[in-house]
Amino acid sequence: LEEIDSLKSSYDLIPLSINSEESEFGAHLILKNKILVYSQKQSKDYTKRLNRKIRSKYPIYNIYQAQWDSKNLKASQPKAFPIGLNSVFQDGPSSWDSETEILYFTRSAQTIKKQKNVQLNLYAWDLKANKVEAALPVSVNVDGYSTLHPAVNAEKRRLYFSSDRPGGFGGMDLYYSEIMGDGNYGPIVNLGPDINTIKDEIFPDQIIAEFEYSSGEIFPKKNLKSKKAFNTDLPKIISWEE
Repeated sequence: LEEIDSLKSSYDLIPLSINSEESEFGAHLILKNKILVYSQKQSKDYTKRLNRKIRSKYPIYNIYQAQWDSKNLKASQPKAFPIGLNSVFQDGPSSWDSETEILYFTRSAQTIKKQKNVQLNLYAWDLKANKVEAALPVSVNVDGYSTLHPAVNAEKRRLYFSSDRPGGFGGMDLYYSEIMGDGNYGPIVNLGPDINTIKDEIFPDQIIAEFEYSSGEIFPKKNLKSKKAFNTDLPKIISWEE
């Protein structure tokens, strides 16, 4: 944390023009860093076109896109992704597989869990398809339990996610599955006690996807100086080799 504090004077935080009075989050770049993808509150105009609306006491979000100018660090022309990726349900956040041009994202399922809350599942949307098709559920989903917040390591062909499925260390745990291709995925692997706790680990994101996992230890993909993994709680010391 001291290292992070020392960097504060070396950069400036500049708000993007696409920001609104509502929340925008989960931003990342796709298609050779030309498109900025992020989550934003569902537009009333959008649900009006669908002729459907979901009642919720919490905001419902959809996945948006904007043109990204990497030279000037500016975003423009924001708009929601088309129907097929988005729905009347909660959509996002998302993660990009640059090898297959597939966007993975979280969506509310039409299933109520035993705890009387809505189940969340992972979906995949093929951006390079010749026609706009509906996003498809990913086979790592488990009925009755949530599977959410994907993070793709395109080089290692791994899909990381969080889930409250049985067999974990308590609450939400982080897992990964090998991306086999053609809609197939390998065995689901829990990241183990070095990462998971009795509490909730929810957002793997790229900070976890950029690490290799082997024999209960975390090994950095590159020669990083830090020996800490960042998760939903404070940084935690983990074991790895230089």
